[in-house]
Amino acid sequence: MLACQPTSTETRYSFAALGDLVARDIADVLAELPAPQRHALEVALALASDEHATVSQHVVGLAFLSVLQLLAAKQPVLVAVDDVQWLDPPSAAALQFAARRLAGAKVKLLVAARREDDAQPLQLERDLAQSLDRIDVGPLSLGALHRLLFSRLGEPLSRPTLRKVHEVSGGNPFYALEIARFLVEHGPTLRPAEPLPIPRTLDELVRLRLDRLPATARRTLEAAAPASSHHRHLRPH
Repeated sequence: MLACQPTSTETRYSFAALGDLVARDIADVLAELPAPQRHALEVALALASDEHATVSQHVVGLAFLSVLQLLAAKQPVLVAVDDVQWLDPPSAAALQFAARRLAGAKVKLLVAARREDDAQPLQLERDLAQSLDRIDVGPLSLGALHRLLFSRLGEPLSRPTLRKVHEVSGGNPFYALEIARFLVEHGPTLRPAEPLPIPRTLDELVRLRLDRLPATARRTLEAAAPASSHHRHLRPH
């Protein structure tokens, strides 16, 4: 399996996601690539230094296609991309180029995207519209949320508290986990009419968690974190 999980801060780094996808297997197939493809991939992924080289996205796309075909000749390959909407453009171009040309190869593509109600289809969706199976993942059920929280936190919430977490999070597993962690640390049991003792926004909740870290860890995170003025309410829209 080739996998990557890009983040919003990595979209400006050329070929960051492509490097993650091939990192584990590139040494096994690099020597088998045609020389121009091998050189382009080495430069794109900073495996070789060449101050005067210009990387052709077309050749990098061909190289990635060749890598997939070489790997698929040995065993079936799954290319998994989480948060595909945050792929850096050069990596997205290479993935789209290869995906359109993999007919008959033992390669499957699995991508996950966070979508808003008014979001436009991704270019990859448009390119692969005829061969794409789309599954919309909705909110977790109460039972599924209980299993998730118990498996991650090792401590069950009371039924009334679980219901409140499910309602406030909208079944969103990320929000629910953050709320449940806060509750476990501050007392997980609520009376039936008692409101959830949580901050109004997810940003406030995360800040409380950061405040409990050692000072050196907080300074490192504060230096690395991008400035943001966007506040996310715990109830998803």
